[in-house]
Amino acid sequence: MALPNGSYFDNIRHTLYSVHKPPLVITDPIGYENSNEEFTRTIKNIGVVANFSSDLKFVNDGLDYIEDIIFNYGVNETITIKKEGKDPNTDEWIELYFGTLDIMVYENEDGVLSIRINSGGIDKIFKSRESESIEIESIKTLDEIAIPELVTKKITNEGREIFLKTIYNVLKTDNNAYLYNQTNGQTRGCTVNVPLNIFSKSHDNAQSPYPNTTIGDNSHDRSAQGTNELMFFANSNTQRNLEINLDISFKVNVINYDDVHWSKYWLRIAIYKDGASYNYSRPIDIWYTDNIRSFNGNIITKQLNYVLDLKQGESASLQFCQLMDGKNGHSAHLEVKFEDIVINEPKMTISESSSSPGTETKMLLMHELGERLSLLITGKSGIFKSNVLGRKELGYRKDGDWAYISTYCGHWLRGFDRHPLPQPATETTPEIVNKYKAYTTSFKDYSETLKAIFNIHIGFQTINGIEQVVAEKFSYFFNQNIVLVLPFPLTKAKRYTAEDFIYSSVEAGYEKGGTVEDIQGLDEPNGKSNWVSNITALKNPYTAISKYIAGVYAEEKQRQYQKKDYPTLDRDLDKDIFIKDCKLSLGSIKERTWKDDLAVPPTGIFSPNTAKNLRLSPANNLRRHGVMLSAPLKQYQNKYLAFGSSTSNSGMVTQPTDIASQVGENGSVLNSNLGNRIFEPFYIEGEHIINTEISRLLRGHSRFNGIDIPNFYCKVQFTMNDDPKIRYGWIMSVKPDGAGKWKIIEASN
Repeated sequence: MALPNGSYFDNIRHTLYSVHKPPLVITDPIGYENSNEEFTRTIKNIGVVANFSSDLKFVNDGLDYIEDIIFNYGVNETITIKKEGKDPNTDEWIELYFGTLDIMVYENEDGVLSIRINSGGIDKIFKSRESESIEIESIKTLDEIAIPELVTKKITNEGREIFLKTIYNVLKTDNNAYLYNQTNGQTRGCTVNVPLNIFSKSHDNAQSPYPNTTIGDNSHDRSAQGTNELMFFANSNTQRNLEINLDISFKVNVINYDDVHWSKYWLRIAIYKDGASYNYSRPIDIWYTDNIRSFNGNIITKQLNYVLDLKQGESASLQFCQLMDGKNGHSAHLEVKFEDIVINEPKMTISESSSSPGTETKMLLMHELGERLSLLITGKSGIFKSNVLGRKELGYRKDGDWAYISTYCGHWLRGFDRHPLPQPATETTPEIVNKYKAYTTSFKDYSETLKAIFNIHIGFQTINGIEQVVAEKFSYFFNQNIVLVLPFPLTKAKRYTAEDFIYSSVEAGYEKGGTVEDIQGLDEPNGKSNWVSNITALKNPYTAISKYIAGVYAEEKQRQYQKKDYPTLDRDLDKDIFIKDCKLSLGSIKERTWKDDLAVPPTGIFSPNTAKNLRLSPANNLRRHGVMLSAPLKQYQNKYLAFGSSTSNSGMVTQPTDIASQVGENGSVLNSNLGNRIFEPFYIEGEHIINTEISRLLRGHSRFNGIDIPNFYCKVQFTMNDDPKIRYGWIMSVKPDGAGKWKIIEASN
């Protein structure tokens, strides 16, 4: 095979770099003239610009350099290559691209080494590790490199007054209860529960009792020890004032009443104390008779409206009780069936206004979470950058719009900490038990949460030779400044529909935290909602669903189980990640309330003065995605993005101070209110040669308002074919080789 002449192009040079060897200017690789290099991004990953080429073939000194690294240090090492061109006007070397050799795509045949070139290095690392769940408090990276302990902050969680309501009914398939006693002249009794069934639940301690659970004893006050199966509310975790509303009907069927001296019957709510011991405490009588036969065959209806003062550790059971005395010298039998039991509408409810004292919670702000994940994944510090999440104390020019979004795991919320570390018992020290569940998340969940709630996207860029992972607003990646003006028209240009910019529906909100199945959804607004576009020509749903929880009801119920009271109790949300919208106030980080962001208190929600995360509701999140949804709606400004449904409280209405109209969680959105359109729903593809200056601009960056932004994210000005009309757009892909192929999403004028 003929080898390339290293001086074939005097204005091109290639340099290899490794931490293990000095840089080396090498013989030009075979195929460098047509590397098939391409810059490309998609609407789903707008900040991830893939810059890759086909295989290059290295010989002589380049081959020796690469194989020395592979054979002596392994396939996990990083080798980079820089291609430079000499500016014909200034005679200066201009960087044309800087890439990483993909050692996984390596082949040596007859002294010619083929290897693929990828842009950068950290983007590949993130891609391979983004889905890995990582304990953020780990003091070693994924490559076992030691790193400093995690530094956290504190926030006082003032708590949210929440409305809890659990509803019970009785199933038609299980609507009977039996009482039976037999005695030879003695006093006997028994108790059976009403076969309640949970219809909807918001109390953690609420449960469906096991049907026809019976206990028997001889006490005249029916005060035997209970069992968990008997209870509809078991072992309350805190003191409560439960408002009980009950309307119940049942038919009395006296099956056997032989040689009974006397008998007594009750329908009551019995209270039991001492936690799981279920020791009898006191009754709340609803119905009583000492002449059961007079009710035989009759239907009885009773109501109860009662506020029950239930102490911590107490339980409640709705039950029928029977006490009978047999005639002396006789074998007495008493059997009564309470049948066709019905809980009349509006069913049996227990409800309360619940609140807990404020607690101090360890937390991590969103910027620090991005920093920590980046360090754990790459082993490199200082590579995470975000103006929108950053703060002045971190070296940014100002606090970003979302600088004080706090995060914490469910165990942090309950007051758990990784210290003291568990230790086995020794001869001189006791065992140290700590059931701590570490704050664990993935970079993918982090980035999807940023995108879903705030329309913040992740990008990878190189500024002044330094690789960075950035988290910025959508507008950062579609910057309005014009940096590149194509001097000639795009040739062979075509304009066609950008279907991936056209959406038929929207789903916004959260995977967890507020659902109707867990009745907190009747008041918690931060669940999941959907809207339907007037676009019917295709099916392309837009999804903005957060992995982290913003539901304050879920948070409040988790917070009630503090470590000091429940050191060994497991909770379903212990390992979930919660977020809280906060502010800086007098040097402290505090929770935001409606007074910080709304003109008036929100309506359609319980206790608006203690409500939190109001800016993070699904409908308010939707507002931040309007720019993504409005591209095809130029001709439909008077149509609506119609509300479909919600898993949570869709009745809440807020009035943000930054807009004139109200935001209703169940409101349809006028297309003209989605915000300024910046896209036309069309791609334009064509050819335009890429000279040294255009190549330099494509790979360079510009500074706007003190922020360095890659030029690739900025507007391009162009014309197409013979049409003199000046057009604008943003590059989605470009192939520099040959005639130069461009794909641009058209900007709206």
